[in-house]
Amino acid sequence: MALYGRQRDIKLFRSFNNEIIKDIVQTEIGYYVLNLSSTRTNIYNESLAKQYDPPVLVPCLINRKDQTSMADDFGIDRNQTMDFRFQKQILKDQKVYPQIGDIILFVNNYFEVDELVENQYILGKNPDYSYNTEVDDFGDSFSIILKSHMMRRGALNIENTRNG
Repeated sequence: MALYGRQRDIKLFRSFNNEIIKDIVQTEIGYYVLNLSSTRTNIYNESLAKQYDPPVLVPCLINRKDQTSMADDFGIDRNQTMDFRFQKQILKDQKVYPQIGDIILFVNNYFEVDELVENQYILGKNPDYSYNTEVDDFGDSFSIILKSHMMRRGALNIENTRNG
């Protein structure tokens, strides 16, 4: 039987992380969840105008990549990728369940979620997929990392980009 990694230890890890993320770093993002029920589709189940629920403020850690620029006949186009790192329990508490295609608002830029990585386990154990009943109380799936890319404002149906 494992010596460390019981639920009591995991609560301690969560409290340390909550203090760092919420009280010290204090970086929040606006998280827009794709609303499939209000998004209109054509006969091929495709949509050009997606609808999103109002944003939820979620604290997280951010890994910024450098911006790149590309010039073509239509002007300069900027691109940037970012990794948004969340403590899984914070997302559960705010009833946010990330999906590919959701939108994140950070520093007045919108980022679309491309990839969801959920493989950080405390002590390498996930009690949801335990094969041994003796260790059901050990370990935890701790974090979710969302890999994303910058979106153009006009491609989203979140704010009015054409004012006359």
